[in-house]
Amino acid sequence: MRFLPAWKYQMNGVKWPLIIYYIVIASLLVLMGVSLSIVQGRDRITVGGLEMASMIFIFVAGLNSYKPVFFMMSANGISRRTMFVSFLAMLGVVAAGMALVDTLYGIGMKMAGDYRTMFEQLYGRAANAPAWIPGGFEWRLCSYLVAGMAGYLITILYYRMNKAVKLLVSIGVPILVLFVWPAADLTWFNGATIRAVGWLIEWASGLSSGNPYIGVMSNIVLTALLGALCYLALRRAPIKTKTS
Repeated sequence: MRFLPAWKYQMNGVKWPLIIYYIVIASLLVLMGVSLSIVQGRDRITVGGLEMASMIFIFVAGLNSYKPVFFMMSANGISRRTMFVSFLAMLGVVAAGMALVDTLYGIGMKMAGDYRTMFEQLYGRAANAPAWIPGGFEWRLCSYLVAGMAGYLITILYYRMNKAVKLLVSIGVPILVLFVWPAADLTWFNGATIRAVGWLIEWASGLSSGNPYIGVMSNIVLTALLGALCYLALRRAPIKTKTS
């Protein structure tokens, strides 16, 4: 199966971007600390939101984890199953590592000053809540898994499309979601479908009840669903040449 070499190859692809990402975060932390020390005593400033940056990073990592890996492993006779399993293992390790680092970062920042993580802001935790909040690590881990898997699925689907379909999807989907759907919903349904989708998101994420474990379970289900779609798309993906 040659799983270990495939996993190491995928880990090497994300290792340096991950290191650079946290170097940038650490640099911003130093600048923020200097800024807070300057204004301390004059204004009250609350900072937070590292998790969103981490979600964007791991989403982009998922986007960049398919095409070069697919060509290299196909050329070396590695099966599609091994490609997918090695990606899952890489994503799991990276997501767990980032969730742990971000959780420890949040604990340190709460001890140092007025800091509220994205998790606390979403689920209504008070600014003076305990540094280690139950559910925070699990929520970050599962959220990062969803982000990475979503990026991976998008890049596989784009790879399988021809140029015309790529252009149609890239232009048509944003127009449909941002303009056509809201206009049609307000015209014919008085905003009912948008409210229904909003309610579903709030319920599935646990925001309406303030229970992060509902969001954790929903993210686990969503990760499994995205993973199944990724594997089905990967199994049937052709090996394209420059002329195909």
